[in-house]
Amino acid sequence: MRSHQDLPDRPPIRTISSNISIYSQTQGLLLHLSLNYTTEVWHAFRSWLRTMNPGLPPSELVVAHALRFGIPGFFASRAMEPGMKKILKQFRYAAGGSAPGEWVA
Repeated sequence: MRSHQDLPDRPPIRTISSNISIYSQTQGLLLHLSLNYTTEVWHAFRSWLRTMNPGLPPSELVVAHALRFGIPGFFASRAMEPGMKKILKQFRYAAGGSAPGEWVA
C-alpha cells in the first residue's frame, strides 16, 4: 500500500475551483460580447475568415482575437491614473522593443 508521500502532488480543490470559476466568467463575457456587440466585434476583428458572416454573431475565438488587438488601443487613448499606467507599462511591449500595440502578459 502506498502512503500519501508516494502520490504525486495535486493542486488543492480550491485552486481548481477558482480556475473553473475564472474560465466560466471569461466564457460568459465572450458570449455576451458576441451576442450583444456583434457589429463592434466584427469591426474590431482585423483578419479574414472563410466562413465570416457579419450578419451573424461571431464565435468566442473571433471575440477573443478582436479583444487581443483592440485593448491596447483602448488603453492608449484613455487618460489614466499614474498607478494604472505603471502597471500597464509592465505588460505593454513585447520583448526586444517591439512596436506599440503588441502586448505580452
